[in-house]
Amino acid sequence: MRKFAIIAVLLMVFAAVIPAFGHEDSNSGHIRIVHLSSDAPAVDVYVNGQKSDVAGLSFAHASAWAEQGAGSVQVALVPTGETKPVTTPVQFMLDANGWLTVAVVGSAVNGTLKMVAIVEDYQPIAEGSSRVTVFHGIEDAPTVDILVDGATVIRELAFPGIRGDNDGAVSLDVAAGTHHVKAVPFGRSQPVVLDQGRVIFVTGVNYLITAAGTVAEPRLVIVATNPA
Repeated sequence: MRKFAIIAVLLMVFAAVIPAFGHEDSNSGHIRIVHLSSDAPAVDVYVNGQKSDVAGLSFAHASAWAEQGAGSVQVALVPTGETKPVTTPVQFMLDANGWLTVAVVGSAVNGTLKMVAIVEDYQPIAEGSSRVTVFHGIEDAPTVDILVDGATVIRELAFPGIRGDNDGAVSLDVAAGTHHVKAVPFGRSQPVVLDQGRVIFVTGVNYLITAAGTVAEPRLVIVATNPA
């Protein structure tokens, strides 16, 4: 993941939270699932072969953070009401005190559905700042630059795996406040891919901001967490 310290940042829409899975452990981290595939069904989440409390997770929604024992964690997604996973179960490494978001991306119809890891930074945030993790989750969208108040602050943000081993995510500390944010194709000023207009970020809050869906029907999803 690339990290930048800048004055402002990116994108906004809504987030829904549902019950979490996991258990308390002195050697633990935190994990959640965010559903970003518009043609994939609502899913139940299985962790290490056991059905969790996360059920019926649908497009553009995220589960709550859940505490989970650190180490290798297997995640499987089963369409709600069915028994066969919608995609191959995946092993993820969860660090002690780590914060890991598992993003469901790609297309079920096209056979490209997959899960990818987004490692987030929950270290203390400086006074007057917010922390934002921006994720490119639209499979058929171009690589983009992010402009804030007209200035390019992120270059070459791409869907995971499009550019070598890129993970599709960028983490930023940003000044709290209101800024005009948009995305344009990498190296160009037009056409505007997404224009979110004015976005407000609150001091001390962590944000996950994702582009979801398809180029034809894009969706922006924001999940805010106040760790205090």
